[in-house]
Amino acid sequence: DYEGSDKLKKVEIPTLFICGEYDEALPATVEYFHSLTPGSKYAMIKDAAHLTMHDKTEENNQVIQDFLQDID
Repeated sequence: DYEGSDKLKKVEIPTLFICGEYDEALPATVEYFHSLTPGSKYAMIKDAAHLTMHDKTEENNQVIQDFLQDID
């Protein structure tokens, strides 16, 4: 019954929300959490499920690389 989404507005570190198009964590839900987190980034990997790093390795790695370059 835990609901902690109200705490997301307090996150002060670079944050990346990433999910797959067919993820158990629905893209709309992940995007909502992203909208509550100041300065966060959101990426949805097309044609991937929950394990984006296995389903679409190159795309997943590129999203992470771009995110890390943006915060560097």
